[in-house]
Parts: sequence; structure tokens; C-alpha cells
Amino acid sequence: MSLIEDILTKAAGSVLGGGDSDKEKIIAALVPVVIALLADGGLEKVLEKMKGMGLGDEAKSWVDTGENKSISADQAAEIVGSEDLGRIASQIGLPEAQTAEVLAKALPLAVDQASPDGSEPPADAVASILQG
Repeated sequence: MSLIEDILTKAAGSVLGGGDSDKEKIIAALVPVVIALLADGGLEKVLEKMKGMGLGDEAKSWVDTGENKSISADQAAEIVGSEDLGRIASQIGLPEAQTAEVLAKALPLAVDQASPDGSEPPADAVASILQG
């Protein structure tokens, strides 16, 4: 299991519960979505958007080596944007609200794992780190 699959399994498990046979399909569909969201400069965009939303402390905690501060599903939806949230929800077959809940759990973990030394990695390294 890749690093991103492990992250999404934890995030989806906390939202969808255990034993859901569709959970594996949802996780498989989310892997490329989260990688695309954070790769090729996406991580920097996500962090900048968070700062603009007044979530600078949360963004900093995700990159730093300490504990990650959580965000709400509504905040995750705003970070991703309504158009992209709708597209992601459609791809994975979940309602937008539930998709936002999964992303609210997955984003802190993914950003944390993409920045293991406490600093933002080079934009071209994020995808390979998460696929690790």
C-alpha cells in the first residue's frame, strides 16, 4: 500500500466507518485526486489559500513536525473549491458533504507526509513522496 493509500484509508475509515465494501473503490478513486490536488505546485496553492482563509496556523501545523490542527468539512470544501469538490464527489460516488469530510481528514495527513522534514518540499517532489 502506498503512503497516499494509507492516508486515505485512515481518513475514509474515520468518515465512512469500517467494513464498507465500497471504501476500497472510494480510496482508489481518491488517490489520483489528492495527488493531483497537491502535486506540481498544488501544495503551495493549498497552503496559500488556507492562509487567505485565516487558517495560517492550521497550514503551518500540517507542514511542521508537530501535531496537525484539524479543519472542518466546510473549510476543506472552501480550500478545494465548490467546482472541484463537485467533480471529486462525482468521481468517487459520494455526496459532496461526505467528500468534504474525507478531504478534511485526508488533507492534513497528506500535507504532513509530503513535508516530513518540517518544510515544504519542491513542487516536483510532492507526487513521488505521496506515492512512496
